[in-house]
Amino acid sequence: MIDMQKRFILAAILAVVSLNIIQAQSGVYDTFLKDGKRWVFSHRVYEYEATPYELEGSDGTETFYTFELLSDSVYNSYVTLQGDSVNPAGVVLKKAYFTDAYRDTTYLRELISVDDRGRMRMIDEKGVHTGYNFGLEVGDACNVPNPLSLQVKYKDTIQVGERYFERMGFYSPQEYQGDGIVVRWIRGIGDEFNAVLPPDYGPVTQQNIHYSEPDGKWLREILTFHSCYDGDELLLSVDDFWNHSVSSVGEASLIRPRSVDAVYDLQGRKVSNADLQLPRGVYIQNGRKFVVK
Repeated sequence: MIDMQKRFILAAILAVVSLNIIQAQSGVYDTFLKDGKRWVFSHRVYEYEATPYELEGSDGTETFYTFELLSDSVYNSYVTLQGDSVNPAGVVLKKAYFTDAYRDTTYLRELISVDDRGRMRMIDEKGVHTGYNFGLEVGDACNVPNPLSLQVKYKDTIQVGERYFERMGFYSPQEYQGDGIVVRWIRGIGDEFNAVLPPDYGPVTQQNIHYSEPDGKWLREILTFHSCYDGDELLLSVDDFWNHSVSSVGEASLIRPRSVDAVYDLQGRKVSNADLQLPRGVYIQNGRKFVVK
């Protein structure tokens, strides 16, 4: 009698677990190329006044500048998918338009394709960029979108509202410390920093003070992914990249929220808390990149 009860309880537990897995897998989001889909970016713009001065060097007189901060503003710039383009091979590419809220202009930024293997590609005047590749498995090597030699640490599913999303996490074997996760991908969305923009896209990389010829100003720009919408419906925000796993392959136990206000370098290493002095460089805090000059 006791054995029968044990078998009944075990069968009930297995049924519940199986039902949860089926529900999670059947509702996984995988709609990428859809008109009206929009990725919102936090677009922070610093404007400076530059004062030149000259110094004598070994190669003659050199000009340097001191900078005074004039303004610090944050805009919501975004990428929107609208319309198709078909290449000579018959592959359908979705047009992605970038709306620069600081400059109040919209232009065709790139073409995006997603193949049957789960690989998302971005095509622009600089060439072809791989945004993500969900055909990779745990342990596979990858250098996208980070120039480091990365490996897939886990593949799992997370829940955001009523939807489920596939996620992958990468770490650098050479730099592994703590959770060691350098970047995460979510299928149908992109990576947690640049989403659908290539890592070398202008405002993303121009985090040092530079003279912008078209604007006639000295600027520093920081552009980071904030949220993704299907029309007016919010799909997820950048904080959802760290949601707890509902199913996983690999070491998903490494996924955990980072310490609030903790600062990390671009290799995912914790370097300090926010109140400590940092050397010059690019850092990540609460999912946002910032520059110490």
